[in-house]
Amino acid sequence: MSTIGTGWLIRENKNYTEVAKNLLRSKFEGHTFQKDDLTFHFTRLAKLTGEAQINIRKGKQIVVYEYELECQFRAESEVDECEGNFRVVEINESDLDFEITSINITKEGKIGTKARQILKNCLRNEIIVLIKDLTSELMAFENDPAKLEADRKKREENDAKFKQIVAEKGAEKEKLLEEQRLADLKMKEKSQNN
Repeated sequence: MSTIGTGWLIRENKNYTEVAKNLLRSKFEGHTFQKDDLTFHFTRLAKLTGEAQINIRKGKQIVVYEYELECQFRAESEVDECEGNFRVVEINESDLDFEITSINITKEGKIGTKARQILKNCLRNEIIVLIKDLTSELMAFENDPAKLEADRKKREENDAKFKQIVAEKGAEKEKLLEEQRLADLKMKEKSQNN
């Protein structure tokens, strides 16, 4: 968390990269859906990169994130199964205009071609279902009562430390000024006696 501004808190940035990664992982890994006679299982996120943060400006929370991922999947029917992966880039908070850059079948089986064609037609909608609430979920995490209380305590601790340092530095400064004043007096007395 970083704070930018002077005096009053103007802008605060909180890193939510890991929180968002955990949310995305929980949404994708284990997701299952059925189209035609095929059942698709998203088995694992082989790659997940990006970052997320919540910016607080003038008391308003703004969620910002961008991720890309590669997800492995398995498709099965009563006849056979296949495996593959797909890649999604530009998952962000501003719109649902991400891009699916590839759909690959790594273990073809008898249904590989059909599975790839189905994914070409419906994968975008499945991903929208998974990520459409990500922004509000991150906001909800930020507004969690336990987290808010922990943040409040941390701010109070930081304020107390700051006040202690200011008091210590102030006392140290006063001591130095008093020592300097006494030294000046002694020099004055010496010069008057000479």
